[in-house]
Amino acid sequence: MSQVKLVICKVLFICLILQSCTADKAELSDEVMVKIVMDAQTLEAASNHLSGSMRDSITPCYYRALFKKYNLEKAEFEKLMDELGKNPTRAKKIYGIVSDSLLSQQKKPN
Repeated sequence: MSQVKLVICKVLFICLILQSCTADKAELSDEVMVKIVMDAQTLEAASNHLSGSMRDSITPCYYRALFKKYNLEKAEFEKLMDELGKNPTRAKKIYGIVSDSLLSQQKKPN
């Protein structure tokens, strides 16, 4: 019986270790998420002025630069955006900050 408990304890310990090692970036701070969303919105606005094949070839380059800047893979970015979409309270907060920041940048004189 004590060997069974020991095995169970070892399995639980290993599970805890693995869980901590595989923590993903879905738990990024609001501050970092604001920066990521702001950069993504800016690059989308920039690529909206392009057309056709130019947009198709340049937009992925913009996103690769964004992923590199924040040390993200495309799948991680998509998961972050998906998780943000599933949390309306957090999304409202983050997009509110992004909107306020972009509006204040727009009002600044060149």
